[in-house]
Amino acid sequence: MPGSDAPQLIIRPCFQQDLETVQLIYGHHVLTGTGSFELEPPSLEEMTARWSRIVSNNWPFLVASPVSDLTRVVGFAYASQYRDRAA
Repeated sequence: MPGSDAPQLIIRPCFQQDLETVQLIYGHHVLTGTGSFELEPPSLEEMTARWSRIVSNNWPFLVASPVSDLTRVVGFAYASQYRDRAA
């Protein structure tokens, strides 16, 4: 919104070097939110495996970064297959 004090964000592909921050963001919401059915935050190794599976299928895994610091990750989103079964 023009004139807003909110930082300008850019949406970009998630790279492996972003996954530590992605894991921290997700882990916080596993412990404090209601948007996940996980009871324990996944490890960095698990988040890396999930990211690898998603990007190897050419599905989107994106992060939001402030325009002023593209190395900083403030949010993420991804899309993947709902079920692995054929039918």
